[in-house]
Amino acid sequence: MKLYFKIMWVLFKYSLPIFLLLVPVLALVGQFANWHQDREIIGNAYPNYSGVLVGYSSQSTTYRGVTKSKVQRSYWLIPNNFSSPMMLSITYDKTGDVSYEADTEGFWFTMFTLILIAVAFYHIWVRGYDPFNKSKQLDAQKARTSV
Repeated sequence: MKLYFKIMWVLFKYSLPIFLLLVPVLALVGQFANWHQDREIIGNAYPNYSGVLVGYSSQSTTYRGVTKSKVQRSYWLIPNNFSSPMMLSITYDKTGDVSYEADTEGFWFTMFTLILIAVAFYHIWVRGYDPFNKSKQLDAQKARTSV
């Protein structure tokens, strides 16, 4: 059982920097990608907001020879004035149907999640927290207090 927890710890530890790097990478991709339909939706439905890409997903399912696929992109809608920020999800079907939905709770949920990831990254990578190596933590704590 202890081996299972060590494996999960290593996966968690090394996924934190990846998640933190994905946010600026997705924002850069969103600035340079040519998704005209997304820009039209943001410009027409939410003219007082600037969109920043923060999520992308693709799903494909086959049932009895019929394949259905969906692509979804998520944007933070940052207001140009003092209104509240929102999260916009745009979904494209294989048939060409487009649906979109924006809500404030999605923005705050993703922001809170990103802050939790940043705090965990700080405690694990900067402060050196490791639940399986307590002696290393004690040495680091003694070094900080003796200086």
